[in-house]
Amino acid sequence: GMPAHCSLYFDSKAGTRRLSCLRLERAADVQRSDDLVLRLGSPNVENGQRLFCTCAPVRDYTGREVARIGVFGHSAGGNLGARTVVNAPADGHTILVSTTSVAVNDTLYKNKGYASGDLRGVAIVGSTPEALILNPSNPAKTLKEFIEAAKTKPVTFGTAGVGTSSYISGEYFFKHLAKVEAIHVPYQGGAPAINALMGGHVDSMALTLPPAVPHINAGRLRGIALASERRLAAIPDVPTYAESGYPGFVATSWVGFFTHAKTSDAIVTKLNGAIGEILKNPDIQAKLKTMGLETTPGSAADAQAFLQKEIDNWGKMVRAIGASVE
Repeated sequence: GMPAHCSLYFDSKAGTRRLSCLRLERAADVQRSDDLVLRLGSPNVENGQRLFCTCAPVRDYTGREVARIGVFGHSAGGNLGARTVVNAPADGHTILVSTTSVAVNDTLYKNKGYASGDLRGVAIVGSTPEALILNPSNPAKTLKEFIEAAKTKPVTFGTAGVGTSSYISGEYFFKHLAKVEAIHVPYQGGAPAINALMGGHVDSMALTLPPAVPHINAGRLRGIALASERRLAAIPDVPTYAESGYPGFVATSWVGFFTHAKTSDAIVTKLNGAIGEILKNPDIQAKLKTMGLETTPGSAADAQAFLQKEIDNWGKMVRAIGASVE
């Protein structure tokens, strides 16, 4: 086949920075009109890499070349990628690969430039819980002990930034469930937040789990609660919020594929099947597992129902903390 070159870009506040260059082989019988365009909406570099790992093999299963991959990072909180998809033809050739931001932004942004009903769920690839993490030097060994201490003296919690799912779920937990004073300290990404916690600059950190897993397992950080329905095999000693006295508190980050709402059932079913095949690949499963993502295969109808459930769940939290972006 003839080679096609594709670059993956990440739009950040500091400008566009190139992440990687790809060489994709195009089958001789694939026509240009059959090209598949992926628009990725991602809030940070780590997620951009995670999303690309997930979506790159789509071409192998659909028989179409991935012609262009655009990563829209901090551009309007990830809304630019979604707007690109809803303004494209509803032919299945333009797909949004995004994260929890699709659900969060439905309530967070007053003018995001599209409605959630303009998108249709194709597949949810995997999910990972939000977590509350301490420095091992903290005297609190459990969530209960940490909250008891916070009732007598305000605590600080770091996150990867204002508007992130970790910020929203962390603020919601402290203010509305634990009802203690916790001062938010935002950082420019997960890595700086982890470094700050390990350096003792904040009391705790609310974080989407994957970057913290190796540090928890190595004893450099202490996980005290997961916002998931059950414990994770990767860190079996870390309990859920429900086990720790806060039943029903679930907040997960995930990766999903979406397309124009008017895309036909036949096309969406075909794309869902292709992604389902990818999730059966042991190499892909291993890659996702190392990033802390549990695979969540299901039908396109499952993906749509999941999206609506997540819009409701994150909307409840966004409204409760009074967060809003024009």
